Amino acid sequence: AWSPPRYSTPPTTELPAPLVGQPYRVQVRVEGGKRPYQWTVAEAEGRLPPGLTASPGDPALPNESSNDLAIAGTVSEVGVWAFTVRVKDGQGQVVDRAFALVSKTPEPETPADAGGCQAVHGGPGALSSVVLGLGWWALGRRRKRRLF
Repeated sequence: AWSPPRYSTPPTTELPAPLVGQPYRVQVRVEGGKRPYQWTVAEAEGRLPPGLTASPGDPALPNESSNDLAIAGTVSEVGVWAFTVRVKDGQGQVVDRAFALVSKTPEPETPADAGGCQAVHGGPGALSSVVLGLGWWALGRRRKRRLF
């Protein structure tokens, strides 16, 4: 019994978020229908973010086949993108699926070693304790001067 292709991966219409300036790759996969599949991004129904392209999967990569659609590249802008992927199977059956993708700015890296510098935060009374301690020290120095 033949059945038309149906989307299986990813399970939702929201793709993982790419980070601007970093390599990105995600696969879209269908099951059923008759191979080979022909993939397109429907131009009239949105577009991929700048820097990403859609092409057949690379069977040399793990968990990817030439029957998959690979969306890959390096995103160059932060934004929200909506587009429709169209697959046509070997018997001419066409199935569309809309996807959303939110590109983000990478989190700033926190250096593991700040060159030996550390910020030390005292409690609410830390500054007053330092001032009080300096006051007693200064008072003691004054008294010593008067004694000599």
